[in-house]
Amino acid sequence: MRNLQSSPDTDFPRTQVLPEPGGLKFLKDGQEVAAYHFGKGLPKPFIHPLKSPSGADLTRYGHPNPQSNHDHHRSIWFGHQYVRPIEITTNGQKPATPVEWNFWEEPSLLSDARIRHTKVLALEDGSEFAAAAVEAHWWAGGRSLLRQTTIYAINHLDNAHSIDIQTELACLDGRMIELGKTNFGLLGVRVAKSISEQFGGGRILNSEGKIGESEIFAKPARWVDYSGLTARRRLAGICYMDHESNPRHPVSWHVRRDGWMAASFTMADAWRIAADHPLTLRYRLLAHSGELNLETLNQAWSEFNLTKPYQLNQPKGAIPTVTR
Repeated sequence: MRNLQSSPDTDFPRTQVLPEPGGLKFLKDGQEVAAYHFGKGLPKPFIHPLKSPSGADLTRYGHPNPQSNHDHHRSIWFGHQYVRPIEITTNGQKPATPVEWNFWEEPSLLSDARIRHTKVLALEDGSEFAAAAVEAHWWAGGRSLLRQTTIYAINHLDNAHSIDIQTELACLDGRMIELGKTNFGLLGVRVAKSISEQFGGGRILNSEGKIGESEIFAKPARWVDYSGLTARRRLAGICYMDHESNPRHPVSWHVRRDGWMAASFTMADAWRIAADHPLTLRYRLLAHSGELNLETLNQAWSEFNLTKPYQLNQPKGAIPTVTR
């Protein structure tokens, strides 16, 4: 009889992604480090929580003040405040003013705007990374405006782990879609209360060595790090990285001392997605222990910047895979 305990450690993947009711969970060495939620009735899919290397929650759901009306801050989520189709006519007539949809705040009873999870495309376990490829539709006005294909990948790193987020937004019916000028979009991160500058005495640092909301807000940077206490005498944080291949890199940042940050892709101007020109963006959220210095985080960004994009492979008649 084969002795199972004699199998080499490399036979078992260090990182895994497992399906569960209404979502997926990501594991590193058998311990959950992040969860992706897409259950029925949700206004949008989201990740909650992202855990530190010691297992503490680095993100939270909603604002520390429950009366602040920030329920749309779903830990780590995609959205955009102003989304509208561009009507183009060929007969010289002036196109009608299109309706504008809000995919950032939670939808009201008068709006059907939702980001609807449609399917899981692939799940991949491995010694270096575990990945999930998922599809969602940005739905409003009784139809799908955009198809979003996203790969979420957990990477095993020394004394840390990261979640890479690679997403593509594509038009569905040939009509151009505009992401309007706004601070609110596309990928938001709400950090744990104890990490925030206002409520926990945390530190916000960017790649230019600037510290604090007033020095970082609306400034371009390769990355922004939010670090603080996760337990007594225990520090950890999230470094949110913008890849050099992204349009408008280095992006301008929307950061707040109350505990949230976003790479504001449309802070300076709107962006239009054409039928044959999808928008692709790559980010990394590095979950680390301790309060890392500027040099260490710049090196971590450089390592991310050298990584190849993920590829979704869907061969006919075979199990889909994610490779890099």
